[in-house]
Amino acid sequence: MDLIYLFRKLVFAQVLLGIVAFCMAEQNPEMLLIAGALVSLSWYVVEGPTGKPLPQWIILVGALGAVAWLLMELWYFRQPNVIKAVGHFTMWLQVLQLYAQKTNRDYALLLVLSLLQMVGASVLSVSIIFGTLLAAYCVLSLFTVLLFQLKTTSDLVFQATKAQAPDAANVDRPKVIVGRGHRWQLRLTAGMIGLICGITAVVIFIILPRTSRFDEAMGGDTDYLGRPRQVGFTREIQLGGAPMLPGSKEPVLNIVLSSNAPGFHSGSGAVFHVRGAALDTYNPTTKTWSRGPGLGWMDVAVQVPALPETKTLAELSEGAPVIEASFTLRTSQMRTIFTLFPVSSIASSSLSSVIYSPMDQQMSATSNTTGAVVYQTRSPISADAKVFESIQELTPPPAMPVGPAPGEWPYGRRRRGTPPFSLENYARSWPQPNAVMTRLAFQIIHEAGLDRDVNALSDPRDAQIAKALCDYLQNNYRYSLTNASESNQPITDFLVRQKSGHCELFASGLAALARSIGMRARVVTGYLAHDYNAIGGYYVVRDADAHAWTEIECADAGWQTFDASPLADVYDELQIGTGWFTWFRQLYEHVEFAWLSSFVAYDKETRHAMLTGLQTSFTDASQNQDTWLGMALLWIKGTIDNWRFDMFTYSFMSVILLSIMVGVVSLIHRMMVHRRRLVALQLTRLPSKERRTLSRRLRFYLIMLDILERHGYHRPAWQTPFGFAHQLAESDTMRFEPVIALTEHFYEIRFGHRELDDTRRRIIRAHLTRLQESLGQRR
Repeated sequence: MDLIYLFRKLVFAQVLLGIVAFCMAEQNPEMLLIAGALVSLSWYVVEGPTGKPLPQWIILVGALGAVAWLLMELWYFRQPNVIKAVGHFTMWLQVLQLYAQKTNRDYALLLVLSLLQMVGASVLSVSIIFGTLLAAYCVLSLFTVLLFQLKTTSDLVFQATKAQAPDAANVDRPKVIVGRGHRWQLRLTAGMIGLICGITAVVIFIILPRTSRFDEAMGGDTDYLGRPRQVGFTREIQLGGAPMLPGSKEPVLNIVLSSNAPGFHSGSGAVFHVRGAALDTYNPTTKTWSRGPGLGWMDVAVQVPALPETKTLAELSEGAPVIEASFTLRTSQMRTIFTLFPVSSIASSSLSSVIYSPMDQQMSATSNTTGAVVYQTRSPISADAKVFESIQELTPPPAMPVGPAPGEWPYGRRRRGTPPFSLENYARSWPQPNAVMTRLAFQIIHEAGLDRDVNALSDPRDAQIAKALCDYLQNNYRYSLTNASESNQPITDFLVRQKSGHCELFASGLAALARSIGMRARVVTGYLAHDYNAIGGYYVVRDADAHAWTEIECADAGWQTFDASPLADVYDELQIGTGWFTWFRQLYEHVEFAWLSSFVAYDKETRHAMLTGLQTSFTDASQNQDTWLGMALLWIKGTIDNWRFDMFTYSFMSVILLSIMVGVVSLIHRMMVHRRRLVALQLTRLPSKERRTLSRRLRFYLIMLDILERHGYHRPAWQTPFGFAHQLAESDTMRFEPVIALTEHFYEIRFGHRELDDTRRRIIRAHLTRLQESLGQRR
């Protein structure tokens, strides 16, 4: 195959692979479809049988359009992720360049743009699929660069030939002809470079652990094109508007659960609420649930130790049943640290500190993170009011506390002009009176034989009241993602008229009913952990598993979780399919989880643990005399202890070491000479048995080369034996006539399969003697 044509195909493949990788890292199938189609069409338009590049003015207009699109993304559409915007810009520049007339400078520009796009994609994704594409891209780009060197050399030869030829002469472009040996050398060079780069990458990976990088600081998942909102975790809930779309099946969290409680079930069929954000304030104007503005001034920074140490956040009685959870956060979610509720202790090798609120037990990272974040928590299976009181007692106050006003939270700090935070009204007051909602709440609890004073802070029957309200919504309302409401009071509309909606409306309705009769209630967003991976022994939480529920304070029981959504309908919505394909899906997700936890989350603590483990294993093996390492070290130690080191011993050992060094050097020199002889005889591609036989028969040719080299005539490695012989004969026919004859014998034996009989041996000796005599007389 013509290597110039092969180079163009490799450039096309490299650009296409880079665009595919970037679109997959960005999770943008629409962009992949459009850009992939344009790139594929460019090969037919430019490189096809009747291919013709587009005029340069069209390419320039397209480049101006790409710049305009970049500016629109950054300023008009408010694209928060600069890397995505720049990636789109470089993508369109590559597409345009594929349709243009290309010089070597244009090819270099294509390769550089593709490399920049791949670097940007590596920031956006940590998926194992992207890692595989990146490895393939590196191998492909390596061969492309090597062939680019051949192409530039061929172009230089063509330009030089054309410059020296007459004006009327028709100069053809030289074809790069590569023999079998040179192809093997090209593959060897590429393989050696790839091996060196791979070893270097592994060494750098081990020596320099990964650190937390920015993700949300460079942008999040904001949909600036105004599409309908998908199911997914959010730190705020906006009710009403268009129906929801099902969320993606992309895994965002892995959880391993264990417990000391008898009868604890963790596996297929078990479901757990994974807590993210606690929302205590409802704005009827914007129809939005959010975290109250006063709570942010109560957050404290908590130092998180690495295992086996843990940071205690709540006091538990000795022997109390707890759930131990190991979380692997696979992608950053606006710094949110997901937990079970409530958290009594935390430890992490990825987080040095977290922002924690003793008021609502919300937890977040102190800085933006990306990739896998690993941490472990402990939560009581059954919490009571004493647990939440101990959280407030054990959590340190914020730095420079402000003296509280009467009725304020003791650790409260607020900005000037902000209304004082009232502990009495936390998660209890409703922004506007609603007699319909209050009447419905009392109707529900009266049917259950219960009653409550709306002015009381607590009631011993609060747990029963909350359960009655929750059961009523579960049994009398229908779960649906298609609910759309333009009402100014979407919660009231849901409870009284529609009686159908998604989990956010169920959580909001339960919180509103509880508050309307004086109870404290807040809406919580997070995930439902239900998909158990039996291969890895952990739960896989996906973006589509995002869920909302309610937490209600129940007198002596403290804050309790209540999920008013009809769980059977929710589970049907969350099902991702079963059958024979499930095993392969779980296997892939387990491999990707191992990739994230072992490679993506590799940090200083992981390196320290790995090196400490290797050192411990080596020490244990060396001290165990039953292992081969222990026996070898014991023998060496005994030999050193029993050996008498005197002057004779040192001299004897020096002689042995010197002999070994001389032997190794001689062996290396002999191998190099042998290799050089095989190259001179053109025997490197033959089997070892044939090499040995022919090397003995063709020894005369090496003798001839030695004679010529002693007189200053060296055959270049690139020159054929026959070409070298004719070059010498052209300078002096009589003197080098034996070289022609000996070379003909060489070809007859090497390629003509002639035997080296006695007659041929005598003729070869005679030619060697004549050559030596003629060269000697000349000197």
